[in-house]
Amino acid sequence: MPKGVELSNYTMLFISEDNNFDLANLPTLWFSSLYWISGVLLNVKAITQGGKVILYPEFDEEMTCKLIQKYNVAVLFLSTSMINRFVRAGHAKNYSLPSLKIILGGGAIIKPKVQEELRSALPHVQILQGYGMTELGGLVTLQQSEHKNGSCGVVAKNVQIKIVDPESGKVLGPNQSGEIWIKSAIIMNGYYNNPEATKSTIDEEGWLHSGDIGYVDEDGELFIIDRIKELIKYRGYQISPGEIEGVLITHPAVLEAAVISIPHAIDDEHPLAFITKKPGAKVHTIFYCNKIIG
Repeated sequence: MPKGVELSNYTMLFISEDNNFDLANLPTLWFSSLYWISGVLLNVKAITQGGKVILYPEFDEEMTCKLIQKYNVAVLFLSTSMINRFVRAGHAKNYSLPSLKIILGGGAIIKPKVQEELRSALPHVQILQGYGMTELGGLVTLQQSEHKNGSCGVVAKNVQIKIVDPESGKVLGPNQSGEIWIKSAIIMNGYYNNPEATKSTIDEEGWLHSGDIGYVDEDGELFIIDRIKELIKYRGYQISPGEIEGVLITHPAVLEAAVISIPHAIDDEHPLAFITKKPGAKVHTIFYCNKIIG
């Protein structure tokens, strides 16, 4: 069941006043849920900064292009799955979208291949992604144009992160993967009426244990690998569903891909992929995965 997150008045004031993300004079279109932190963040900032927000009830790839044209949208906020669909549909090439300056992705990681394709289709637009949580009042990191494809950028103001081995609790160094722990000036008060979940998420020193696996490279950029709970246990190895999805999405016939685990009597678990093909496409993804992954 979803957990209610308690954010303080101080957090709301902080969100409205900080300048990590400036929406003044930048009409913004988004399809995110109003009860995620992205909904709070974008609406509060639009109000306090005098910006314009265009809300549309349902995401549609071509309608997005029409709305950008009609309202001279400068910032487009999409979930990762919406970005995948937007890229694969290919409608952007049929529209003139000079007003669009930024596409910001969130909710999951934009695969480097998808980011490259989007930049190729819209070379005048910055394609950025951030990493954040409702529990942390918004952004933890934000990618800028100079950062690497696949990166979530560097740590935002008033935020600290460290990468920790989930088994030993040891703090890890650059390019070593572990659980992301975060400390923020605007961390949640707790989960509503759920002290047990709060205690298991935030430790006594105020570090929030995100449940996400990632690493920080030598340039201080954060890369997300997957959720700890979603890692597939196969013959003693831990396999990231996201990495398999990243391979599948590079196939020209694949529109979207999602990988889950299924029980196996000998190997503990096996990955199972669900594929949405492009209209009219024929594809044998098992052979493609064997060729790329081995």
